[in-house]
Amino acid sequence: MNTLTRALCLIVLFGTEHAAAQTGFGKGTDEYGVFFNSLKKQLTETEYRKTVHFGGKERKQFVQWIRDHVHVMKAMKYLESDISSFWEFFMENQTVEGLYFDYYYPIADRINHRMNLFDKRYWKILSRDSLQMHRLPVEADLEYLMVEGAYYIWQSTGDDTYISKWAGNLEKGLNYIMTDSLRWSKKYQLAKRGYTLDTWDFMQLPTSRAEYVKQGFDVQNGIFNIDENTPMGIMHGDNSGLFAACNQLSVMFSKVGKNEKATYWKEKANELRARTNALCWNGAYYSHFVEEDPSPSYLIVDHKNT
Repeated sequence: MNTLTRALCLIVLFGTEHAAAQTGFGKGTDEYGVFFNSLKKQLTETEYRKTVHFGGKERKQFVQWIRDHVHVMKAMKYLESDISSFWEFFMENQTVEGLYFDYYYPIADRINHRMNLFDKRYWKILSRDSLQMHRLPVEADLEYLMVEGAYYIWQSTGDDTYISKWAGNLEKGLNYIMTDSLRWSKKYQLAKRGYTLDTWDFMQLPTSRAEYVKQGFDVQNGIFNIDENTPMGIMHGDNSGLFAACNQLSVMFSKVGKNEKATYWKEKANELRARTNALCWNGAYYSHFVEEDPSPSYLIVDHKNT
């Protein structure tokens, strides 16, 4: 067994003993131990990792944006005893229609003017905690990421009862993105978004930001907001994420004995894969973006071959 294999085995060994686990890298891991311990330090000693008190509960935050928090959970499920409480805060604040908010900030933070820009369904005030929560309208990834977060929690804890508690909300989120007219392409039957750089949260402006402001427009409205007039298209990553989430939800339903739901979401996954491959695969790789609406004239991009 080589040094790297030993190091990776340590991750598995220490990372599968549920909530009390604490991954470490000691003798025999050599330079890989140095590398992994450096990564561990960056994850555990960052300013973003903190305990917050929201909704009457103590929460362990890794990043205050839930999508980044979920991505960090990939590693923190081996390093942190509590990876569910912050995720749960966003689940608790899921809207009636099923969408999730991206992040929180203090009410007085400078970004509070976004409440004057975005539709009411994209923001919420939590007066008890003096917080504002927003959804950047252009983003199309949160619903699958919340399922991914649930899957990491389930992997880490093995708590079927906990996952059963939130399974209905997870379904609600996926159903939202697959039915909302600003999220779902009726033409392609896939998730859609405004034209962004990959899965980033901003669209391209027709001018420089300085010129855009000079013309009397709000930059944040221009790069974040969408409506029925926004040119939309299909980004393969949103749909591969949905594909993964449907499979993850299917597995979790199967493990808690809800076989009909497990079959339903497995079939949804297969349908998403087939449609995404048919539309986005250009013969060599996945096209970055497939237009549903004509792109603005200032976007001179070969979408199919980029």
